[in-house]
Amino acid sequence: MSIRNTALALLLLVFGCAAPAIAPSGEGDWREEVRRLVLGGLDEHDVVGASVAIVHGQETLFAEGFGWADEANEIPASADTLFRVGSITKTLTAISVMQLVEEGALSLDDPFGEHLPGFAPAPPVRGGQDWSADQITVRSLLTHHSGIVGDVYQGMFADEIHAYTEYVDLVRGVPAASPPNHAWAYSNVAFTLLGHMVELKRGTPYTEVVREHVIEPSGMPTATFELGAPAFSRGYAEGKAEKLPELGMLPAGALNASANDLASYSKMLLAGGTGPRGLVLPQARLDEMWTRQNADIPLDLDLDMGLAFFRREHPDLGLEVGHSGGTAYFVTVFLVLPEHDLAVVLLTNSREGGALIGSLARKLGRVALAGITGQPVSPDPEPAQATDAISQEAVAKLAGHYQTQLGHLVLVPRDKRLRSEVAGGTLEFRATDRGTFVPYALLFGFIPLRPAALERLEIGFERVGNDELVFQRTPEGLRTPGGIRITPVPATPAWLARVGEYEILNGVGDLVFDGFSIEERDGLLEFVPDGPMVPDGQLRLATEAISDERLLIPGLGRNRGDVVDAVATPEGEEIHFSGFRARKISKKR
Repeated sequence: MSIRNTALALLLLVFGCAAPAIAPSGEGDWREEVRRLVLGGLDEHDVVGASVAIVHGQETLFAEGFGWADEANEIPASADTLFRVGSITKTLTAISVMQLVEEGALSLDDPFGEHLPGFAPAPPVRGGQDWSADQITVRSLLTHHSGIVGDVYQGMFADEIHAYTEYVDLVRGVPAASPPNHAWAYSNVAFTLLGHMVELKRGTPYTEVVREHVIEPSGMPTATFELGAPAFSRGYAEGKAEKLPELGMLPAGALNASANDLASYSKMLLAGGTGPRGLVLPQARLDEMWTRQNADIPLDLDLDMGLAFFRREHPDLGLEVGHSGGTAYFVTVFLVLPEHDLAVVLLTNSREGGALIGSLARKLGRVALAGITGQPVSPDPEPAQATDAISQEAVAKLAGHYQTQLGHLVLVPRDKRLRSEVAGGTLEFRATDRGTFVPYALLFGFIPLRPAALERLEIGFERVGNDELVFQRTPEGLRTPGGIRITPVPATPAWLARVGEYEILNGVGDLVFDGFSIEERDGLLEFVPDGPMVPDGQLRLATEAISDERLLIPGLGRNRGDVVDAVATPEGEEIHFSGFRARKISKKR
């Protein structure tokens, strides 16, 4: 896979991208500009189909489909086409929790275990001296600060999945990744457990609770948790239609909905929690969900988290709340601008949509707002430019090993620049005059390119306490954590003996991983998953031996703090990771 399709796309997934500037011309129909932007985005990123809805107040001003819902059968995408909306589901789960709070059935700061019998994670490998499961509250799960594991990948996208009610057993005794409220770390498991709790409190299956209490009063007629409806889009990867797997962790991401469904959902949110069929949640509770919850957590930097909803403050647009979603072959987003009574829904049916949705949705919102008000919207600040405004000594101090959501990066100084090998390509980071760096892709290892996908990406380094973080800087100057510097620990003899390739024993139709390898790199061990979601060793995770039977994946964020265990069985030693069991098949070539 090329640098453009792999390294750059992965870098965008790690750090995200700021919304490009929009300078409305004030001429013509803004809807035509929306169509032009969407079609251009689909073409640039090879996305097969998409649906868009734009809401102002209680009116849907724009609702259209683009491209194909089923290319082979020439079925076009429309505003009524059903997409897997992924983690947007989490906002409905959170509203179901807040309804219980409103009724007095629980409090956000209650220990979560009081409301879900059997919830009993083990202490984290690091920082667990004073840890107690009672410190994990309902609030901490809703804000991705519980510290529990982020995922159980085995059975996540598969022919045979785990029921959401099984996760309380699946994570019992599994070490937490960190103490509660240590740092933000996205957790699908947390919202799966919240959905299970909602079911127990209501005495009704989770899907029926959400349908009765959120979907129906919000006026979402085709939203469903079932696959196979006639209006369902196919899912695509590299332009090829793929079989849609079953999706585990249902309350975290299994809702299917159309752009029109989510337009109705957005109208309910903009109407203070009241839908066409009744009250969903009082305005005061929505305000609570849209209030920043993590301002007192230093390692979060400027990451802005509400209760399930992500927040962002724009100088011109004011508060933005919303959520994105990513499942096998579908990438989606919805954004709400409460101060402008505006919402944007963008759904795509291609894995390649990940490089498109956030920036395009904000562009569409700006264009719509300018068209509605007749007033120009202030453009974003200009992207940072490389100036090499740094000394060689300062660059040398930044060189080293970092664990990021992209995996293990080794930054190497080259004069006044930093380089790293990423997924088979080379990235070079050049300093700006504001103490940050901008990335270039080095074609053939020496020709610098800064394509549009990287044009507004800017990273920096900041020490917080004893930790040195890598962050992304937005055009507004906000810093979002992207990684942390780590001290490499040499591999132990027991783990060096396990270097090699491993086949998975219990993955039936799993689309996440189909094998692992343990590899040595300069005396260090890397754990390298392989499979449809991370092919060709693109995710390399630095590890640290805690014992001869356990590796820790150090770092901050999603799935950092997880463990890899060597387990003796009558059939021979196995490697266990995130629910998978694997057995060695060879030494690594």
